[in-house]
Amino acid sequence: MGERRYDRIEDHLDTIFDTATATARSKGANRYEADEVAQLTAYKLWRRWDNDNKLAALRTIGGARWRGYIRETARNTHIDLIREHQRRIARQHRAHERRTGQAAGDERAGTNLVRVDNVEAWLARDHIAELIMELPTQQQKVAAMMFVLEMSAREIGDELGLEAQTVRKHARAARETLRERLAELEASGPHTEIG
Repeated sequence: MGERRYDRIEDHLDTIFDTATATARSKGANRYEADEVAQLTAYKLWRRWDNDNKLAALRTIGGARWRGYIRETARNTHIDLIREHQRRIARQHRAHERRTGQAAGDERAGTNLVRVDNVEAWLARDHIAELIMELPTQQQKVAAMMFVLEMSAREIGDELGLEAQTVRKHARAARETLRERLAELEASGPHTEIG
């Protein structure tokens, strides 16, 4: 049965992956998250391929209605991934609080939540954090959330009450300023300190 199902879904994989990836990207997912959403969407559809009459009818009709169903599945998959990420962070915070007795939001506790495997990468990240603090306020908030906390444009927009497009505009401006500042620092030599 698995072979037959695989042969039938194979004809639709390009449409499924393209539609699911585009849907996830439009919701603020980065490239890797979008790829994961596309893979999970294809898997969900494959699992229901022979047993779901609605799915069978829509893929037979094809076109916009079939892509709409894929988009809906991808959107729900993306939401599930975001929720799982939030639950994982909450578990880490609870574990940290039990282990240290300090709240995860405590300034002294924050650095203990991150495991440092690569000291150079950590120092570079810390260096960029200092540069972010020099940006205008709105760019500073967006850049910190996007580049340090690795939040999506959608998550940042929800947090700050902004449209995702506005978040992306601030992120582009911040990225350009940071790129220029890093180029200046690189040109002035390796021992330059940020004041």
